Amino acid sequence: MNDVLVVEDDPQLGPALRRGLTAEGYRVELVAHGTLGLERP
Repeated sequence: MNDVLVVEDDPQLGPALRRGLTAEGYRVELVAHGTLGLERP
């Protein structure tokens, strides 16, 4: 399974992206701010 990090601050778009990517077989981590994304390993 592939991992993907989604950085999206829109409260409707972020979860929609996560649902779509999860349905395609990705393991998704969603964060709302670029700073939080940069802190991820």
